[in-house]
Order: sequence, then structure tokens, then C-alpha cells
Amino acid sequence: MPTASVASTATGVEEARLAVPFTADFREDKREFERLYITKCLEETSGNVTRAAAVLGMHRQSLQHKLRELGLARRYVSVDGEAQE
Repeated sequence: MPTASVASTATGVEEARLAVPFTADFREDKREFERLYITKCLEETSGNVTRAAAVLGMHRQSLQHKLRELGLARRYVSVDGEAQE
């Protein structure tokens, strides 16, 4: 799958870039970008969904719903206080 890099270098600091998927299917590309973006945010918050939701500017429940929608819930949504693997 071809990818495009999107990042601002206004500060002159080289940062890790998130590869943006690019195919003819916009919906699938959007879904894959959301998966990558949310996964990166969760990695930055050590898997803490509440903190990740705050960083993303959304409610925790909305992020949990999005995780289920994107197939990431098993990895990040806790059951009885522990995330499933």
C-alpha cells in the first residue's frame, strides 16, 4: 500500500512521522489512519485510555467505542481492571 508522510517542520525539529495510507478507497484509508493515530496516542500514554481520550479531545466512552469499532478494544479496553492480550 503506498503511503504519504504528513508532518510540519516549522520548528525545524525532525519528528517521527505517521505514514498516511493512500489507496483508492477513502473509507478504508481513513479507518487505517485512525487505527494508526489512536494506537500511537495510546502508546504515548502507556495504554491509558482515559489519558489518551483527553489528549485526543474526546470522552473516554467515545474512545472506547472507537477502539471497538476499529478492532483495537481487545488490546486496550480493560475487563476487570486488566487489558486483554
